[in-house]
Formats: sequence, C-alpha cells, structure tokens
Amino acid sequence: MDELAPEYTKREKIKLVFGRYIWILLVFLVIHVWIFPGYENFVDDSLCKNFGPFLGAETVLYGLYVAMPLLVGAPFLVFGYLRARKVIPQGQDPLPGEKVWKARTYVYGWRAHIRYSCALLAFCFLFFVAVYNMVSYEEVIHMAVDSNCTGESLTKD
Repeated sequence: MDELAPEYTKREKIKLVFGRYIWILLVFLVIHVWIFPGYENFVDDSLCKNFGPFLGAETVLYGLYVAMPLLVGAPFLVFGYLRARKVIPQGQDPLPGEKVWKARTYVYGWRAHIRYSCALLAFCFLFFVAVYNMVSYEEVIHMAVDSNCTGESLTKD
C-alpha cells in the first residue's frame, strides 16, 4: 500500500477555512464599497473624455477585457509558480512532511508535475486572451466612441 501524507487536524482545518473566509470577505467589501461605486460613475462620465493620451473608452474597455483576464490569471501564476518551484525539482507531491486536506498518497515523477504545469498553462491561456483582446478591441473602442460621442467634442481632464 502507498504511503499517505499527513492530514490537517479538524482544528487546523477550521482555522484555515476561517482565515480564508475573512480575507475573501475583506476583499469583497473593499470591491463593493470602495471600487464599484467609483467605477460606475467613471464609466458613465468617461467615454467621451481624454485621460492624457488615452480615450475614456480605452480605459474602460481595456480595463475590462485586458486587465481582468490578467488579474484572474495572476493567482494562477503566483501560486502555481511558488508551488511548482518546490515540487518540480523534488518530483514529489505533496512535499515531504507537508500536511494535506484529505488523505492523499504521495505522487512521484511526471505525475507530480501535471497539476502545477496546468496552473501555469491556465495563466498562459489568460495572458493570450488579454493580448488577443488588446489587439482586437481597437475597432470596438472606436465604435463605442462614435456611437456615444456624436456631436460632442472630446474633452481633456
């Protein structure tokens, strides 16, 4: 029979879940109380304005279609890379002495690399989505400016 990795105790699991939910709640509150109200006003007012060298429509649409895939992909890159740089050289997952959530056997060789390679591939996919959106949304931005700013001159703020 294969050797099982040590598991977290019930008390440790509760502490981990509670700590993660506190962070999720704080991020949710910051986004909904501080960022979204200001962003909603920004979207309403910015389409026909210039912000330095950028049109307001560019800041809104590139923020949505370029920055969002990169922000979603960033945790895949950060956590996948941090974990992969430990697992791949040792060729073992979970690492020796590392506790796991559920009972898991140790995996060795190429099977240990798969999960972390998939996380890095997920980031690469989202990166290429952002690059594709950046290249292809130029026409959409000009259509948004043309349809919303007819008869108005673009003003600088």
